[in-house]
Amino acid sequence: RGGRYRHPTDRPGSGNHAGGCWRVGWFDPDYPPLLRHIPDPPLLLYGRGELQGLQRPAVALVGARRCTALGRRTAEKLAAELCAGGFSICSGLAHGIDAAAHRGSLQAGGHTMAVLGSGLSCIYPPQHQRLSAKIVARGGVLISEYPPRVNPRRHHFLERNRLISGLSTAVVVVEAGVRSGALSTARFAAEQGRDVLAVPGQVNSAVSAGCHRLIQQGGGLVTNADDVLQALGVGPGTAQSKQQLTAGLTSLARRLLDLLQAAPLSVDELVSEMQRPQAEIVAALVELELAGIVEQGSVGYIATS
Repeated sequence: RGGRYRHPTDRPGSGNHAGGCWRVGWFDPDYPPLLRHIPDPPLLLYGRGELQGLQRPAVALVGARRCTALGRRTAEKLAAELCAGGFSICSGLAHGIDAAAHRGSLQAGGHTMAVLGSGLSCIYPPQHQRLSAKIVARGGVLISEYPPRVNPRRHHFLERNRLISGLSTAVVVVEAGVRSGALSTARFAAEQGRDVLAVPGQVNSAVSAGCHRLIQQGGGLVTNADDVLQALGVGPGTAQSKQQLTAGLTSLARRLLDLLQAAPLSVDELVSEMQRPQAEIVAALVELELAGIVEQGSVGYIATS
């Protein structure tokens, strides 16, 4: 059973905001709710920064390490605008698009989460030591499933990608070649029931070929942050309709709807998450089905709006 933990090398009393290291286990109430329901969730998460940041709704912005200047500016702008829309930005602290996404959120005064492919004491790439410190200082979070002193390994970054998508309600790919690691994050997102979106580039651009493939396969096309917000049901013109749809729902039904808009869940998973009797959960699901905003699918109940 997990609990909060400070690494012995951290200064006594440093606290989460000052860089103290903590850990949360799968059974801990602070464990990120979205992450509980992915295949193979980590039993322990190690982190530095604001622990409650794990509870924020997040959008992942990922892409090529060797990105173009335009791609970098696009990621920074999207991050800033999505933060203004109330979302945390989740990425992998890598060179290129990842770093631009973190910097864009920080410049906008927003919240960002960096998921590492190494332990918290082995920041990789080492050139991002200052960026990682700034993320923590500005109220963001560094997260890893590896103990603090674990060095980066190639396979860690693939494993890390499932956490980036698992912590997020949607994954947006900004510049990615056909063999880009960002596409593995998109695949994990699709398997986890998350929205997958991509920013198109020039038709003959190798650095955008992976994005074009995602769009051909049904991924959402992103030209600005409004496209992402609308895909998530919170963009311009959607707030009023959502409010009308949920008018008259019980508080339990609204809370279930929030969970189901992030990922499909079974009755048993909802009972476990909500800690309410099964009869109450089923009654609230019927209420949502009658309202036409939830339906039962092969992988569980799914929000339709």
